[in-house]
This record gives sequence, C-alpha cells and structure tokens, in this order.
Amino acid sequence: MLPIITGVILYRQLDHIDKRKVLVATRDLDNPRLLGKIQGLIAQMLAKPTWNPWCMSNDELRDFFKKNKSISDFLSTWFVTLDGKLEVGFIAVALYQISKGGVGAFLRNQAATHIVESGLKKLKLSSSATTVGGKAFFVTVILASVIKGFSDTEVKKAKKELLNRGLLRPEDL
Repeated sequence: MLPIITGVILYRQLDHIDKRKVLVATRDLDNPRLLGKIQGLIAQMLAKPTWNPWCMSNDELRDFFKKNKSISDFLSTWFVTLDGKLEVGFIAVALYQISKGGVGAFLRNQAATHIVESGLKKLKLSSSATTVGGKAFFVTVILASVIKGFSDTEVKKAKKELLNRGLLRPEDL
C-alpha cells in the first residue's frame, strides 16, 4: 500500500512507465472502490494541481505562492478592499435591502457612501456621473475584495505546505 500512496503523491513528477505502475499496483489489490478513488484523485491532480498543493513540486509550489502573494499585495496596495470574512450581519442586511428594493436599490444605497460622494463631487461631476461613479466604486471594491480573498486563501494553503516541507523563508512571512 505504501508504494501506491507514494506513487499518488509523486504522480505528476513520475515518468509514464512509473505512472502506469501505480495504477497497475492499485488494480492488483482487487478493490474497485479504491481504484476508483485513486483514479479520481489522480485525475483531479492532473486537471488542477493547485487544488492539492501537496502534489506540486517544490518549484511549482514556490511559484504558486509567489503569484498569489503578489496578487494579494497588489490588491491591498492599489484597491480598497474589505478584509475579513463577510459577517452574518452584513449578509442579512444586504439580503433584506435587496428583498425590499431590489439589487439596484441596494447598490445605490451602498454606493452612496460619504467618502465616494465627496470624492466624486470634488471632481465637479454631474449627479448622474457621481451616481454611476459610486456604483462603479462599489462594484470594484466587491470584486477586488473577492479576488483578494481567494488569493489570500491560496497563499495560506501554499504557506502551510511550504512549512510542512521546510521550505518557508523569513521573507514569506
């Protein structure tokens, strides 16, 4: 069983002959359920290795970590983002406002923040341009926040795997 587990972990780094040996060894156990699970896991690793950082090579993992950290840092520097998890209170208020006035009313309400309004009014834009700018600002903040949240999650997964392998550097912290 150990050669099969090791083969699954290293599958992406094996040559085609050794890949076949892993599947043959699994099939020889005469356990169709296990064979199905192993084949599914291997297919998942081949389709999207980043779903399972443990199957990535050291270089792939380091590259994956750097890319996601760069995205997160860029969004933190150049965009206003909402950090942290969306809290139940915010979601409840948003759902209530959407149910009462629709998505458009909710967006108008969220976009009508004092910071956005005052910033756009200083540009001496018309009221319709200010409204459109406020909506665009709100949508941009939400999009940047969601992308940053996903990047932060991937950074955390990669950092954990780098730590498990003893490859975490002081500059990664």
